[in-house]
Amino acid sequence: MLTKNNKNTSNLLSISILALAASLTYFTFELSQFIGQIPDILENVRNTSDKIEPTLDEISQIRDLIEPVLLEVSETRKQIPPILKEVENIRKIIPPVLDEIAEIRAAIPPIIVETTAIRKQLPAVLNSADKASESVTQISIEMKAYQPVAKQALLQVDGVRKEIPGILSQTNELIDRARVAARDASSGAMTGALGGLITAPFRLVGGFGSSVLGLSKSEADDYSKNDLKNVQKHTMDLLQSGALDDTLNWTNPDTHRRTELTLQKIYQQDSHECRQVLIKSWLKSQLTLEKEVTACLNNEGEWEHQDDKDEW
Repeated sequence: MLTKNNKNTSNLLSISILALAASLTYFTFELSQFIGQIPDILENVRNTSDKIEPTLDEISQIRDLIEPVLLEVSETRKQIPPILKEVENIRKIIPPVLDEIAEIRAAIPPIIVETTAIRKQLPAVLNSADKASESVTQISIEMKAYQPVAKQALLQVDGVRKEIPGILSQTNELIDRARVAARDASSGAMTGALGGLITAPFRLVGGFGSSVLGLSKSEADDYSKNDLKNVQKHTMDLLQSGALDDTLNWTNPDTHRRTELTLQKIYQQDSHECRQVLIKSWLKSQLTLEKEVTACLNNEGEWEHQDDKDEW
């Protein structure tokens, strides 16, 4: 029995020794592994230490900045009461501003109504402006027509002035003759002579009626008296004062006929000035007339049509 117990004890001792040996072996292995990691651990510690130093320096700088920051905060706090006071003043101003805005809003509807009324009046105003523009254009055309007449009148006056000495001589001679002849007859003759000299006509003679325009009787019925009257009037404007290639055009609002006159030629014929006018007329965008009309100054200073003698 004792021998058996000794044997069991010996077995347990052997197992314990083996377990201890295994533990020592495992410990030795783990220790060797740990020892192998020590350089890395030391390197990590060194790196951490290197990072800590700048952090500590930065903390030191932050500490240095804390005092100025606290001073700035203190100054800011001192500014807060005036700001609050200003805000309070602004709040007091807001109600009057809102009242004024309300008054402005109340005034807007009447302004809109007045603007609408003005807009309704604009077409009539623009129409009046267009009529005024047309009147100015017509006046400009008439003034342009008067300028050559004035120049010609001045030339005639100058010529009359040059002839005055001769006329006075003739007058004296006539007076001498009047002593012999009947006083009333000679006086009447003198009056007629001087009157004819001063009031010599400057007008259009010859035909400028439907026959000159090349119109048949049925075609002439398509033209109103105003159409034909305007053709004659504006033809005279071009004959008296127009420059080469000048163009006059107009539209009769009653017949909706549009007419255009163009001064095509200015030339001399038998020592007389002649002018050729191209007359075109459209009705509803359709050309209904295209005619060249020529007139020359006669010995009496009148524009005379060269082809026909019909009157309007």
